[in-house]
Amino acid sequence: MRNLSCTVLTCTLLTGMAAMPSTTLAQPSDIQFPDNIPRFIGSPPSLDSLQTTNSDAYSRYAKYYLTLTHPDTAEIPLQRVTIQQRGGTEWINLQEEETTAFVGTRRNQGEIIPIAEVHQNRDNQTLEVIFARPISPGTTVSIKLHPLHNPRWSGAYTFGITVFPAGEQAQGLYLGSRRLHFYERFRRF
Repeated sequence: MRNLSCTVLTCTLLTGMAAMPSTTLAQPSDIQFPDNIPRFIGSPPSLDSLQTTNSDAYSRYAKYYLTLTHPDTAEIPLQRVTIQQRGGTEWINLQEEETTAFVGTRRNQGEIIPIAEVHQNRDNQTLEVIFARPISPGTTVSIKLHPLHNPRWSGAYTFGITVFPAGEQAQGLYLGSRRLHFYERFRRF
């Protein structure tokens, strides 16, 4: 059984299919998809963190920061992010008009990234952020969210994050979920 197997390197060398270095790199506009639906290929964006500045239940002073890294090895720019609340005892109302984005992280903020549109769908508890211009590979981007207030009830609140590349009818990529935990400092009777 062992004699019949061959490593990828051995098979490649025997068949003459060794990779030759390319003199040109594909630019995002050069990539053609068979079904004309843009999607992330190569290295997709990654979900770094979701943080709050205040974890007190019902606080009106909290801000939430979602940080993503769009690696420089990616081949398609990032255009849109959706944030869907998937768990928690109540829905957190995010203020669309207060949503901002910037290059960097919560503690290391860079230039402001213009946002074209922010939509909130209360039926499926989703907030969609569309950037005014696509985010180039090699960029760490943070989205600052302003809740009307933290949830009234303590507990873990889960959010699912999906990213979309630039282009019409782009296919989203679900990056995973993160939780925010809220705690009651004191109980009102």
